[in-house]
Amino acid sequence: DYLRAIKILRDNDCFVKTYLLLKPPYVPEIVAIDDCIKSVEKISKLNDVITINTMNVQKGTVVEKLWYSGRYKPPWLWSVYEVLRETLGKCRIVKCDLAGSGTKRGARNCKKCTSKLIEVLKISSLYQFKPEFYCECKDVWKESLRTEV
Repeated sequence: DYLRAIKILRDNDCFVKTYLLLKPPYVPEIVAIDDCIKSVEKISKLNDVITINTMNVQKGTVVEKLWYSGRYKPPWLWSVYEVLRETLGKCRIVKCDLAGSGTKRGARNCKKCTSKLIEVLKISSLYQFKPEFYCECKDVWKESLRTEV
């Protein structure tokens, strides 16, 4: 269906934009990162723009129930950082949508770096350059990737 839809769009000279979701429920973060990167690589030549959307917890959803019960955690901003570092330049444009980021229901890092990294990711996405940033919490993120089930 996806390939057929893109063919129809291209045959009619339409702009093609695909949205990828980073860290849906039941998917470990390390798998979600890898999936996003591989998806961009697989579909990059078919699209004008690919947007990476970070999962966030919306009221009244299954994800909210999972989150309240401790069975879901939104992605780290480091995961978005990693996806952008690995995918920028592989498609005409790779963007990120950080809806809800910086809140307890959205992607975030430590209190020290969350707002700064959000700005770095927004600018990186806007101007299409690989982000450069560091905070000590990156080591905590790396450890969480190794231990998450």
